[in-house]
Amino acid sequence: MVFVASQLNGIINKVHIVKSENAKHDSKEYYLTFCDGMVWKFQASEEYLQAWLDKFTHICNLSPCEQAAEADFKITLLAPSAADTIALHEMPLLYKSGNAFNCYGSTETGHLYVVIEKEDIENPSIAIINMWNLLKPIFRYYTQLGGSPIHAGCAAINGKGFLIAARGSTGKSTSIRRLPDYYEKLCDDTTLIVKNNGYTVHPMPTWSDHLTERWFSRFDVQYSVPLTGIFFLEQSSRDQVTPILPGEAAGRIFESSKQAWNTYWHRMDETAKKERKHQVFDNSIELAKRVPCYRLEATLHGSFWEEIKKYMS
Repeated sequence: MVFVASQLNGIINKVHIVKSENAKHDSKEYYLTFCDGMVWKFQASEEYLQAWLDKFTHICNLSPCEQAAEADFKITLLAPSAADTIALHEMPLLYKSGNAFNCYGSTETGHLYVVIEKEDIENPSIAIINMWNLLKPIFRYYTQLGGSPIHAGCAAINGKGFLIAARGSTGKSTSIRRLPDYYEKLCDDTTLIVKNNGYTVHPMPTWSDHLTERWFSRFDVQYSVPLTGIFFLEQSSRDQVTPILPGEAAGRIFESSKQAWNTYWHRMDETAKKERKHQVFDNSIELAKRVPCYRLEATLHGSFWEEIKKYMS
């Protein structure tokens, strides 16, 4: 299944191709813009990294264009041999995934460097996992601002976005796919929540589609809609939506956010992990106060979306 939004909601793809006199390859610089106006630039120093980056941006539905733009944050992909030339050892290690992915620098300086071995690009599974990892600095940044990635599918009706959250293998993806065509089906696995004069959501890729080669899905990660409701899915013999109070909602949001963060947290030291969990928990409490949350009881063959529509009008 391909989740590609038909409109870009006023957000323009900012991607350009630049030929550098010193580069050994045609260097493409991809610009990813979020709903708050922040622009993240991706660039690669080597041909093998450029090919990998091209695949990443294809999945994220970023296409080349002709004009350059200013960027708030830059992520540069480097070969290990380039690490000494820019003194990476003097920079903080922001994120590490074994020996296959190492991210240096900070969002405070605005420039991040990601070091990836060629053999980890040639391994299909690790290549996809590293694409997943490439979004982690973005997730971290928006979590610090009050948002978070969340393990939830995202859809919209009449310009209003909502999430369907559930643990794995409980019908979340199936529920998104079953929505009628008058719903926008934006993603079915992970959504990024951005706090920006309210809350806005961006669809994120389903990397497991590519790991298992079930299908090669694409997602408009720049597309965004305001978040107006969160529905926590439960399998049932009836189709029904019930509002839940902020206290219960905060706990459920936190659990769903933890599922999106688990691959990141287990590689952090205990102090940093505790700090990040507290941050996500605080964000969950604030989100539950400001966005209505519901229990969604759904059958396998009923029209649960009619119940959702009652609360999205």
